[in-house]
Amino acid sequence: MYRRVDGVDVASSWSDLTDGTLTAPIAVTEKGTELTAADGVNVWTATGAQGAYTYPGCSDFTSDSFIGYVGKSLATNASWTASGSTSNCLLDNRLYCIQTSVVA
Repeated sequence: MYRRVDGVDVASSWSDLTDGTLTAPIAVTEKGTELTAADGVNVWTATGAQGAYTYPGCSDFTSDSFIGYVGKSLATNASWTASGSTSNCLLDNRLYCIQTSVVA
């Protein structure tokens, strides 16, 4: 199960997470504060809709001299991770951190 930090379910499995539809948008901060369009919707992912790395990714997030692929935090379709848009690596965008192992 994949849940946001506020406890809302997003997907039931890795397959569900990467099938192009989320149960709820990943639109909360690490502290559980909900994001709105006014907060900006771009998130750094460098990830395609199936969860695989997609170039460019700000030189693996080690440089601000390039562009990187972004997702949309308010989306529940495949654009949550793969919006088809890029952003200048100098810009402040949020970053998704997804834990794929089971925690006991």
